[in-house]
Amino acid sequence: RIFTLSSHDTTSQVTENQLLDGRYRIVARIGYGGMGSVYQATDEQSGGDVAIKMLSPTLNRDWFSRAHFEQEARIGMELTSSSTARVLDDQTQRAESPYFVMEYLDGQTVDYLFRSQGALPISAVERIAEQVLESLAEAHDKGIVHRDVKPGNWMMVANQDGVGALKVIDFGLAHRDDNPILCDDDSVLGTPAYMSPEQIQGLPPTPCADLYSLGISLFELATGDAPYAGDSLVDVAGGHLALAPVELPRRLRRTRLGKVLKRALQKDPAKRIQSAHSMRRDIGKPEHSPIL
Repeated sequence: RIFTLSSHDTTSQVTENQLLDGRYRIVARIGYGGMGSVYQATDEQSGGDVAIKMLSPTLNRDWFSRAHFEQEARIGMELTSSSTARVLDDQTQRAESPYFVMEYLDGQTVDYLFRSQGALPISAVERIAEQVLESLAEAHDKGIVHRDVKPGNWMMVANQDGVGALKVIDFGLAHRDDNPILCDDDSVLGTPAYMSPEQIQGLPPTPCADLYSLGISLFELATGDAPYAGDSLVDVAGGHLALAPVELPRRLRRTRLGKVLKRALQKDPAKRIQSAHSMRRDIGKPEHSPIL
């Protein structure tokens, strides 16, 4: 079974201007996805904007989904990288309408911007890679594998110098070494277009799987095309499993990015770059210029 956690319940659970737990004033619902809804709110203690992610009522009755939601909040509280979206308050233990509070990110996903603009300059892709790898390096050091690395889970936001900063979001499908109960079944979690061969096969998650997914993502951003396409999820998964490693376009082959991608996209995990630290070092320090 290959799937991402999903919910078809799109009903808003709170209303505009509602005060949640005497602290968070709801401004508006700004999105909904696999686990539930996300709301913009004002923290009346600090006066600042925050985002609240609330588990859908349907998934709240499913132990597997609820356990992943609780773990996502704990991971967000634990990780401190400036390239990871911070979780500020964990209220996932509530019996009804569990939620957690995140920093509010005013921006768009890299996927949204890519679909709007097409292939990105190599320098921009290198800067994206450097920031994603900063986040993954800390997570991997703590025994956490993201399992859903893709441009749709990277937010671009403005920073003080106007260059733009990236934040990795959504550790909802993460595996961590100290919580094996969430991996003790036959489910294959992730997004097939970006999944490593071993992930599709249901093998234990490792940091190398995240690095393959990152490589697929960076190839797509740099070339404008997904390396493996098909009419169905089975076709896409089959490309990752059975086809030879993707050939890099000529303009990429002699760049730092191209050399890194050649190693990251190997089907055999033993032939890949083995750590986010190594991959980040090989990418080098990209020029300080706007990403998008």
